[in-house]
Amino acid sequence: ITGNTQSLAYSYADRQEDGQFNLYQGLQFKITHESLQSTSVSAYLREAYLGVEEEWNGKLYKLYLTNSILNNRIKTRLGRQFIYKGVVNGTIDGLSINAKLLKNFNLGFMAGSLAPMDRDFKAGNWDNGNLLGAYAVYRYLKQHVMQFSYVRKEMYTDLAWHLAGVNLNGYIGKKFNYYTMERSAA
Repeated sequence: ITGNTQSLAYSYADRQEDGQFNLYQGLQFKITHESLQSTSVSAYLREAYLGVEEEWNGKLYKLYLTNSILNNRIKTRLGRQFIYKGVVNGTIDGLSINAKLLKNFNLGFMAGSLAPMDRDFKAGNWDNGNLLGAYAVYRYLKQHVMQFSYVRKEMYTDLAWHLAGVNLNGYIGKKFNYYTMERSAA
């Protein structure tokens, strides 16, 4: 078991001179067993005392099971997770798969319901919003990356939107970094 805890205190007064005090307690951990090194459970949760509401409330930012097979070439993650791969961006309660097919080429898929915006401990409801997405990443000449991505979001069985994108990034020499992104929405 590895992890950390954090405590934060935050206080301020607004224009009406009303003071507020907030207290945050966070816990982040990862659990692995020596006989199952390719499998782990990771979590980050937080309790907050918000002065305006004068009560404690909990938030679950991540809680997922990770499993790796074939010398870490295929990784699966099941549970609440943040995904940021090109145009695929958000927190889902679902499944993601990343496969390193070749030395310089990765392919990934994800599907899940949108996590509640308040990061409540309940799983997101598929009918209230879900994401399906995929991405491909190709690294060339060690310092350049080309990424293609697609995501489809549905709300109440209707298409809310879908995006496709192409990213190029990398560096030339020691001082010039570049990043481009092209996306198309419908």
